[in-house]
Amino acid sequence: MTGAVALRYTESGHGSPSIVILHGLFGARRNWQRIARKLAESHRVISVDLRNHGESPHTAAINYPAMAADVEHLLDNLNVPSATLLGHSMGGKTAMYFALQYPERLRALIVVDIAPVTYPFRYNRLVAAMREVVALNLNSRAEADARLTSHGVESPLRDFLLQNFILEDGRYRWRFNLEAIERDMLHIMGFPSPGQVRPEHPPALFICGEHSEFVTPAHHADIRRLFPGAAVITLPQSSHWLHVEQPERFLAIVTDFLRNLR
Repeated sequence: MTGAVALRYTESGHGSPSIVILHGLFGARRNWQRIARKLAESHRVISVDLRNHGESPHTAAINYPAMAADVEHLLDNLNVPSATLLGHSMGGKTAMYFALQYPERLRALIVVDIAPVTYPFRYNRLVAAMREVVALNLNSRAEADARLTSHGVESPLRDFLLQNFILEDGRYRWRFNLEAIERDMLHIMGFPSPGQVRPEHPPALFICGEHSEFVTPAHHADIRRLFPGAAVITLPQSSHWLHVEQPERFLAIVTDFLRNLR
């Protein structure tokens, strides 16, 4: 497929339908290891590093048409005719765009705390802090943690980011392609028009955090405009990172949805 890149992935388990896990912005497939291990008890699970993240190729462009094409390319290479996509945040937008463009390749859709809308740009200070961490040529994750703290980055987000702060050739760097991400941030925060919405809709589940700003009741109409039959579940006492904060409850919702597909 023209323009698609070969994504790095980890595969585990057996069973149908195959589940493809797509992480969020600044993340990687390793962030979903706990969830993937549990789902692999009854399904074939393919955990993916999206382009410009993790171990996947760095490219100039990062947008949802490109990332959805990457996923289709991966399914082709793995001989997976259709799969369930489970995507969080940026990965959830990738999964939604894939569902709208390639519905015949989708068994079901699970979207975690994101809506098909354009969000205000909210990462200026965070990106500046991450650029500074690299520019200072720090000697340890502890130094990077202290520098991010000085910029007001809160502990859960720091811990998440520092999983992708790696030592390579004697120098620490971010594993993700910060330059490309910053350049295309408007695309990442947006959601491209899908064109004419096709009449067929895969089963869809949206799981939202009660205290998250990413999916509020006002977004439910946006979700159902594109996915009319979608179930929307709000997980109490949770944020944007609901799968980390309440993994057992999150898994119970996902496995119940998957069970009803059969």
